[in-house]
Amino acid sequence: HPPTPEVKLHLISPRITLKRSMMTTFRACIAISLLLYLSLAHQAMAFCVEKCRRRQHVSGLHLGFYRFDTESNSANNANSASLDSASLSLDNADASPNGLAPQITSLDGLDEYLDFLGGDPDDDRLTVIKFYASWCKSCAKFGLRYKKLALEEGDKVKNGKLIAPGRVRFAEVEFGANARLCRSFGIKRLPYIHMHKGSAGKVEDFVCGPKKFQQLVDKVNEYADMSVDDAMLKKELEKGDALGNEVIRELRGEQSATNATQVFRI
Repeated sequence: HPPTPEVKLHLISPRITLKRSMMTTFRACIAISLLLYLSLAHQAMAFCVEKCRRRQHVSGLHLGFYRFDTESNSANNANSASLDSASLSLDNADASPNGLAPQITSLDGLDEYLDFLGGDPDDDRLTVIKFYASWCKSCAKFGLRYKKLALEEGDKVKNGKLIAPGRVRFAEVEFGANARLCRSFGIKRLPYIHMHKGSAGKVEDFVCGPKKFQQLVDKVNEYADMSVDDAMLKKELEKGDALGNEVIRELRGEQSATNATQVFRI
């Protein structure tokens, strides 16, 4: 019989096992640290890019969870000099030759917004509220014309005292300080306008850039002297038209589906 080979058992000492476990843990810690470092670097880079975009007023700037579209930067840059000069002239023109200035109420938060609309139940005048952002050049250009319109149609004050009431009340809401309020209204583009007519409630809301300012002027002329009952009737008629258009679209869709089925059967 051949000799039986010796069986040698190679035992791993506890010290070697401990060393291997420590090396595995050390490598895992390095990997986790590297991932955290890359994540922080990515966040820092995104923050820097966002900050540069805000400073440059890039068109389509991201703010919060929404994408806001403004006028093109090329047009804004081309008119930056005229905007600055217009701002200086408007600062002097805010007050008319007899010292009167437009009253534009700044609203901060939902409570002030609601108080401004319902503060005086007997006041059925048209109310115009502008939503804007301090970093938006389009909003700045729009604001110049907005102040002039308020000087023509709104309340006029002198030294903080109401001198001559107008047929329209004007207010404004700054997005940066009221982002949650603007998001609750579904505002995704600036400048944005809300128009209320006494107890008739909100009668208009729309995007209105500097190039479309005449649209706001036309709406003011339409609603300023309109009675509350007429405003409510117009509002209901517009709802009826929208509902009728929706019904017509559904009927057309059903008719198209029926025609397609008949053609398929043939």
